[in-house]
Amino acid sequence: MCVLLKADEVISRRRLFQLLRVVVSVMLVALILRTISLREQVELLDGTVLEGSLEQETAAALHLRLPDGELRQVPRETIARDPRTGNLKVREGLLRVLGRVDLRLVVVLTLSFGVTYLLVATRWRLLLRAQGMEFSLGEVLRLIFIGMLFNQMMLGTLGGDVVKAYYVTRRARQKTAAVLTVFLDRVLGLLGLMTLCVLGTLTNLRDPEFRHLFVLLTAALLVVVVGGLVLMSRRLRRLLRVGSVVRRLPFGETLAELDRALLIYRHHKGAVAVGWLLSIGVHVSVVVVNWLLGWHLGLQAQPSHYFSLIPVALAVAALPISIAGWGVGEWAYAMLFSRLDPSNWTKAMALSVLFRLSTAVVWSLLGAVFLIRGERPSRAELEQEAAEEEALIEGMAGQSADDGETDGD
Repeated sequence: MCVLLKADEVISRRRLFQLLRVVVSVMLVALILRTISLREQVELLDGTVLEGSLEQETAAALHLRLPDGELRQVPRETIARDPRTGNLKVREGLLRVLGRVDLRLVVVLTLSFGVTYLLVATRWRLLLRAQGMEFSLGEVLRLIFIGMLFNQMMLGTLGGDVVKAYYVTRRARQKTAAVLTVFLDRVLGLLGLMTLCVLGTLTNLRDPEFRHLFVLLTAALLVVVVGGLVLMSRRLRRLLRVGSVVRRLPFGETLAELDRALLIYRHHKGAVAVGWLLSIGVHVSVVVVNWLLGWHLGLQAQPSHYFSLIPVALAVAALPISIAGWGVGEWAYAMLFSRLDPSNWTKAMALSVLFRLSTAVVWSLLGAVFLIRGERPSRAELEQEAAEEEALIEGMAGQSADDGETDGD
């Protein structure tokens, strides 16, 4: 009853939050467009920036067609160099970068990425089965694509996780378990992302910046893993008084949800471990696709750099501050890869957009097909579902830890 009473209040909060996310997305996209030039930019030693179409490069000069039609020879010795890499400060324009795109390669990568979604579906299916909810692999894939559709193309208050929980609840009639499987699936995905990023930075430890990143990520991963082990141990929970701590922390609601999820899977450690490994496999395929696209676009980066930087960029894009990460992800790609070489700025943004379009937006169209052919919940039903889930999580904050204390090993 308390959950239902909070529903209207939660819906209002969600609408306000979603409006803020739309504003952030629009602002970030506008800022990004201001940093991108359609034509090449050449910075001279005196600070002057020439913009035009690069028509020819020789050992002595660059031949640049300026907007007024003039063909100017720019001697290489007059062009500024980046102090870190020693490369000429020449930033390629968006038109030149996109001109390298081979649609055949993009199509092949898009189709082959379907294997990645099979891994994602297998992971979630394991979590559902541990809760006693039997779904076929096809059914899980259907829900994943419908969720992607809402994540990528819907600007309302409804996210893909809410939609997936709605369908699972209608089938299994276990609201709490459905919400927790969706949440834990997200957690395992994040753990896989962090694990891959830690492994990726191992190959770049000679760079001080990568060493710093390695230390931070390793510490964060250890905190999460050790925290999970503590929460799953009955004796350690009692010794450390986890129940009291969870209720007093500032983010008690979110931590209580994680606490509850881990307690339910105390007897299904194998499913959690396999899910973690599947998550690593998912993100390996994501990095490989990014590397192939980035190499094709002319991005100045080694393969090992992708394994270090792509997981970080994806983690930043996953922050719930914009619609489907648009704007945030592109900015993260550009900032990270431009630290390797300033000329990567436009190419990195193009990589982010191309990767999203080929692996997420295109595949989410299947969600539209499944939604049209199957049961279509009303907006009111989904908003009510979202509100009840959030209220349920709030209610669990006060009781999840106590429930765990009485649960046996």
